[in-house]
Amino acid sequence: NSVIRNPAPFALPIPAHLKVSQMDYEIHQVDAGEELKVCPECGYKDSFHSMFKKVDGAMRWLFICPSCHQVFDVGFTVDG
Repeated sequence: NSVIRNPAPFALPIPAHLKVSQMDYEIHQVDAGEELKVCPECGYKDSFHSMFKKVDGAMRWLFICPSCHQVFDVGFTVDG
């Protein structure tokens, strides 16, 4: 029995019908105050996902509502 091994299993090309195009989204500026847990757009109450995006040379730490998928900027930046 011979075993065929793929030397780079995660380097396979992705079929065109499975590729995800870059999503368009608006970044909403919000004031976090003492806490930002509830989505100001839809009222989702279980906090946020986060993402990082370079804006004007600074790496911004942005927050995404898992329910309505709106993106929020509270003014946080990341040094790196």
